[in-house]
Amino acid sequence: MTSHYYHQRASQDPTTEYSARLAAASSSSSGSMPINFDFTATVTLFNWTSHNGFEYFVLLAFAFSLAYLHEYLAYWIIRSKENNNANATLENATTSAGSTKGYESVGGVGDVKENFPVANKRVLQSSKYCAHAAVSYLLMLCVMSLNFGVFASVLLGLGVGKYIFSGGSGVGGRRSLMSDACHPGA
Repeated sequence: MTSHYYHQRASQDPTTEYSARLAAASSSSSGSMPINFDFTATVTLFNWTSHNGFEYFVLLAFAFSLAYLHEYLAYWIIRSKENNNANATLENATTSAGSTKGYESVGGVGDVKENFPVANKRVLQSSKYCAHAAVSYLLMLCVMSLNFGVFASVLLGLGVGKYIFSGGSGVGGRRSLMSDACHPGA
């Protein structure tokens, strides 16, 4: 008896009826939310809302800078890997020629002493990877604001960063940074 009362009362409420019609009209067969870009200057990003043109410009500059930083971190990771490979090749060449490594063993603890530089490099590489992943997720959240200006700023920042850090020849001509999770064995 009570369920009939609530059903009858809900059907008489015009706002509920309007909301139900709106939900039915905007939903697709899978029940997903429609994705439409917003072209206004009012954007909420990371709990900060732009209310005027200057604040919107600052937000777009932030999104651009974050995307540029993403490309710089990718360049930095690739460059340090290339330098490590070059240094390993140089070390192998000098040790095979009869030279000793930079760290000699002293009283049997040389193995531990030699592993410290390797551990420091691994910590640095891990920190670079974590920073790159964090910036990637922040960029994803920026784009998920569904504001076209933010989307365009992120694309422009990625494009400018890629252009600057992959230009020409030498170490700057980096290959793409691929995630091991998405591209195993690549």
